[in-house]
This record gives sequence, C-alpha cells and structure tokens, in this order.
Amino acid sequence: DRAQGGFELEAQAFRVVSVSEEYPISKQDHGPDFLLSHRHLWLRSRKQVALMRIRDEVIRAIRNFFHERDFLNIDAPIFTPAACEGTTTLFEVDYFDEEKAYLTQSGQLYMEAAAMAFGKVYCFGPTFRAEKSKTRRHLTEFWMCEPEVAFANLDDVMDLAEGLLVRIVERVLAHRRADLEVLERDVAPLEKVKAPFPRISYSEAVERMHAEGHEFEWGGDLGAPDEALVSSWHDCPVFVHRYPQAVKAFYMRRDPGDDRLALGIDVLAPRGVRGDHRWGRARTRSRNLAEPDRGARPAGGVIPVVSGLTSIRVGSSWRIRAGTRANRRLARGDRACAGVHPVSSNALSDLPVAAAISGASIPNSTRHP
Repeated sequence: DRAQGGFELEAQAFRVVSVSEEYPISKQDHGPDFLLSHRHLWLRSRKQVALMRIRDEVIRAIRNFFHERDFLNIDAPIFTPAACEGTTTLFEVDYFDEEKAYLTQSGQLYMEAAAMAFGKVYCFGPTFRAEKSKTRRHLTEFWMCEPEVAFANLDDVMDLAEGLLVRIVERVLAHRRADLEVLERDVAPLEKVKAPFPRISYSEAVERMHAEGHEFEWGGDLGAPDEALVSSWHDCPVFVHRYPQAVKAFYMRRDPGDDRLALGIDVLAPRGVRGDHRWGRARTRSRNLAEPDRGARPAGGVIPVVSGLTSIRVGSSWRIRAGTRANRRLARGDRACAGVHPVSSNALSDLPVAAAISGASIPNSTRHP
C-alpha cells in the first residue's frame, strides 16, 4: 500500500552515482520565471510527470483513432513558401540564395492534395504562429494533427470530430486515471463527454439567448460571455453550426438554404470539461475566389486543437475547426474533402495536450519558452 508505483524495494547494496547539490525546487510555491529556469528539474516533479503521461495518451489515442479508420499518415513540410492562415503570424526564415521561407502554419493544403489521391489522410507535426502574446489562448509552437477526408459533408465532419473527442477522453480516463488523481482533477465532468453531442444552429442559440434576457445582436460572432452562456446549457460539448457568413472567412461555403449563413461550426464545452469554453471550430469552404476552377469540389475539415485538451483550469485553447470546403490550390481532382486538426503543444513545461483533461495549472509565460 505504501508503494505508489506498485512495488516495494529491499536494498542489498548501494553506490553513489553522483553527488548533487541542494535540490533547488522546494515544496513551496514557485513562480513561472523560477520554474522555467529550472525546467529540466521541474520535469521530474509528480505533476509534470503526470502531464507528460496524459499528453502521451492523448497523442496515442489520436493516432489509433485514425489508424483504425484507415487514414494514411503523410508528413507535411515544415518550411513553406507562403502563408496559409495569414501573413501576420508567419515566422520568416533566411533560406538559400537570399530567398525567404516560413515555418509552417498548417499542413492543411498538402493534406487537401493528398486526400485527392488517397481518400483519407492526416498529418501530425509541429506548427508555428508568430503571435506575440502571453495569454493562455495563444501558442507560438504546437503539434497539430490535420486529417482530410474525401467525399465528406459537414455532418460527416461533425461525426468525426465527435468520435475523436470521445475516444481521447475515454482513453485518458481508462489508462491515466491515476495521473488525473495526482493533478487533483475532478473526472466527473469528463465522464459526461459521451456521444451524441447536442447540435444547435447559430440562429437557435441567438433565440434562446434572447429568451433568457441575454443581449446579443444576430449577425455578430460569439464572444467569450456568449460562448459561456451557450455551453452552460449542456453538461457535455455542443456543436453550434451555420454562423453568419459576414463573421467568417470569405472562403467558407454558403448554406444553400440561406445565403446569409456559412456552413461552419464551433464546438463549445461547459466549465469542468474545459476552461475557456470553445473546443473547436468547423467550417465548409468554397474554392479560392482568386484561382480558376480546376475541377475542385466541396471539401470539409475539422480542427480539434489538442493544446486545449491539456488545460481546463488554465484555459488553453481546445479548438475544433470542422467543415466542408473546396480545395483551394493544389487539388485538381473532383473529390470532396473533409478534415480534422487536433493540436498538441511541443513546449517542455507547457504540455497543453495533457491539460484540458488534466486541469493542471500552467504558468502563462510557458507559452513562449
């Protein structure tokens, strides 16, 4: 009963391997600056070990989920010639012969092309965003898994996102419950993450907000207070779909039934499941309006950002972007595509992949090691 690891040791002999100085990390609380300057030792602490184990379980669950569904893993380049998410968040790198390259923001464009050849694909690798922010909602480096599926519509993508989230939570609860206990995580809210998730339209959400006396004008994007209210209506994640076209990117496809709306979704979750409510985004996309039509057809994508999975209490972003879109540049076939993009942080002491599930407290400054 005394052995936390399950084994008792009876020593017959011992030898000194290395003489160490006084251990610098005491049992008292320490600030982020101190812990980051000793992160090689901080990693040995029980909570950091638990976070790493949970992160590992999350990543294994993601890979197994797609492997079981016959997805092909394809690695996307880390150096890219241009932006795919916006030029303001690009890390510029000096390349050969006075050329410039950029650290990748996403492997999505490559996966869209690969899905035209293989049907169901995904990449899982490092991603970079040059957003100089110290908030818990931003990461400069993280690992993102981006699947794409041919011939998938918005409902298919929501089903895929739902299945992925449920699988991740189930695996962590089944295999890392002891680590959750180390982090003092209340698992009751996580045990409510079961399919099917409620699905409501943006207009239905606005009507209910008005009925409850919450001020919100139809046509605006949901802010943090609005998302908090919507997520409070359920004790599990909820899909909110069909947002106004005006508040979404120009390449999102319009709803054939209502030209004012974009075929996209957000996945919101109540407190206790995660900290900052939004678990993800989903969207449908039309072809790039600046490009000629080369036979591309509507395609879908969903992006669960695994970084938010690791911090319910701290509230790092668990985003899921899902939707259907037309391939914008690379694909010339006539298949439709859909995708899912989970993200996990690669920072040593950040570990956001373990956090939305674990609820562990992570200092703000670890977002920018």
